[in-house]
Parts: sequence; structure tokens; C-alpha cells
Amino acid sequence: MNKGKLVFLTISLFLLLSLLFSEYYKRKNFNYYNISLKDIFSKNLSLIRKVPKEKILTIVSTGDVNFANEINILSINQYKNFTWPFEKIFPAFRQADISLINLESPLFTNCISSGSEIYILCGNSKFIDGLKYAGINVVNVANNHIIDYGADNAREQIELLKNSGIVVSGVDDKSIMTVKNTKIGFLGFNDIKYNDIEYAKEKESQDFIYQASDLNKMSTLIKKMKQINDIVIISFHWGKEYTDKVTERQKSLAHISIDSVQDFVELTKLKIAAKTSGLLIIGGGTPKNFAQDTVVCAEILGHNVPMHKYAVQITVADARDGACSSSTLKEAGSWGKVEKSREQMVYAEAASVLPLLASYVYQKKNWKKRKMKELAKKL
Repeated sequence: MNKGKLVFLTISLFLLLSLLFSEYYKRKNFNYYNISLKDIFSKNLSLIRKVPKEKILTIVSTGDVNFANEINILSINQYKNFTWPFEKIFPAFRQADISLINLESPLFTNCISSGSEIYILCGNSKFIDGLKYAGINVVNVANNHIIDYGADNAREQIELLKNSGIVVSGVDDKSIMTVKNTKIGFLGFNDIKYNDIEYAKEKESQDFIYQASDLNKMSTLIKKMKQINDIVIISFHWGKEYTDKVTERQKSLAHISIDSVQDFVELTKLKIAAKTSGLLIIGGGTPKNFAQDTVVCAEILGHNVPMHKYAVQITVADARDGACSSSTLKEAGSWGKVEKSREQMVYAEAASVLPLLASYVYQKKNWKKRKMKELAKKL
């Protein structure tokens, strides 16, 4: 990854962290420190030094880390150890609370790459000892080289990394660690095409890591991780290779990743401000779950709010298929999200029922007596 892409990734990461740290400190009733990006990157760190150390998380993030080809050969034949690539830089990683890299070369036991195919990458699994030595505790594997030697070898790498205590992002939603009483979730997404090799054509390889091409899935995963973590850190393997120009695609993905978290935070803020709330759900799916979960998330944010007072869902989804869209409101009641005595499932086509419902509400004119809540001003 070249300098331009790395700078853009770092800025995107700090933007996300600034947003999330703001919410985190407010909800934990800590003193709120008004620190801007300008302050963070300033040579004058006097404002930062006023913040107690136990309330600062230090993050070191790199671009691509590659143990393939010559590095792999030197480690096996000449140096006969796998920590030497870090000997001059390990203090930077060890001093940080979180050291995050993008591991671009798959690491597995039988890798003996000769360097003859410089764009097909792999390294010996013993480089994991080097990662541990350096103090690297988070590895993103969502990139275009993860399956250079097939899904089986990639799976071995992930298992070895996890068994060594390293958090692996880009393959599931279980990449979580707690630092200084702060629960942090990690996600990774690849946006660069795989090499033109046979392994890349296998369906298992396509589904092996999270791909940024599926924007709906990406947004859903980010919101889901935000529900259960104080902070979510997202890695992208993206951009146009061999250029330092930031693409419109990169800008779009950065906005989606930040907006996805902000959407859920704002939805929860509305629930907190409204106190008494109800749900009218048209259809279902993941948005239904987010609306219901604002009760749970408000509690995580330090606010004891009541369940949604009532809920109505209009859907044609059958509960027997087990999908999120068809889960009943009684199930939501069992989780403490909706009061059980005031829920109603309406099995009908929304296109025909919703106009009738809207017409009834309008004709009753009860809305004329209500004071506008203007909840948007609470955000």
C-alpha cells in the first residue's frame, strides 16, 4: 500500500475514533475533553497531556505487512529466526494499546515460497512469533492476497493467529478486545480484486473474507458491531494500486462506514429523548432489529429507558422460515424490547394496508392536538 492510501486510511480511522470517543466519554460520565483532529496531529500536545492516561487509547496502524519471497527465504535460510524484521521498530508497536496491521501474506506451515512468483504471496507460520514479539495484537486479513494459496491454508493462518492471542479482523464479527475498560470491535473489508489464479475462482474463496462490494452487508455488520462495542475500528484494503490519489470509491466507503455507526447512535438518542416510544414496522429485516435494540443500547449508554410501549408490524413473512423479517414481536418482548401486552403482528401486504392505516390516522385528526416533539433537535 503506498503512502497516499495509508494517509487516507489513517485519517479515516481517526475521524471514526473521534466520533466514537465523543459518545463513549459522554455516556460513562467522564469529563469530556474537547479535542479536535488538529490537536491530535499538532506538535503542541499540551491539551492532550491534560487528559488522564487511563482515558487515552493509543493506536498504531500500518499499511500492508508482507513476509513473502525474500523475507521468507532470509528468515528460513540465513537468519534462522522470524523476529528480525521487527528488531528496529518493535518499540513503536509495544508502546501502543492497540497495534493493528494489514497482513497481506498468508502464513502457514508449509510455505517455502522461492520468490519466483512475486505477486503470489505466503510466509512461514513462524512469523506469528515475530508478530507477538513486536507487540502486534490485531491483524486484518481482508485483502486480495489472503487466498493466494487457497482457503485451507488461509484458514490455518487464522486459527494459528487466534490461538496465539491475536485478534483477527475481516472474517467474522467476533473480533473484539477490551482495553482500559473499553470494549473495541474490529472489522475489515477488501475492495481489491484477487489475483487471477484458480483459487480465486472458487466460491469458498469469494466468501472467505468480508468484501466491500456488498455495501448492505458492510453497513449491517458495522451497526451490529456498534451495538455490542464501545468503539468499532474498521480496516479497508482499497484504492487504486501504484498511485497516491484517493479515489471517489474510497471516499464513499469511508462515509458509509462512519455513517453506519452514526445512524444507530442517533436512533438510540431519539429513544432516550422520547422516553415513551412505539414502533410501526413495515416489512422487517435488519432495520426492525436496530429499532428494537435502541432500548438495549440506551442501557449500554447509561440510560434506563422503558421498553417500547407498543409495536405493530405489517409483514407477509412467515415465522416458520426463521428469518429476521418473520420473527414475531412476542420474541422482541422476551428480550425486553417491546411490552408483550401491546404488540400486534399484521399479516398483510403493506402496499394495501399502509394507505388505509395512514388515511385512518389522518382522518381522526388527533395529530392536531399534539405538540411537535422536534426530536431532531436532540441529536
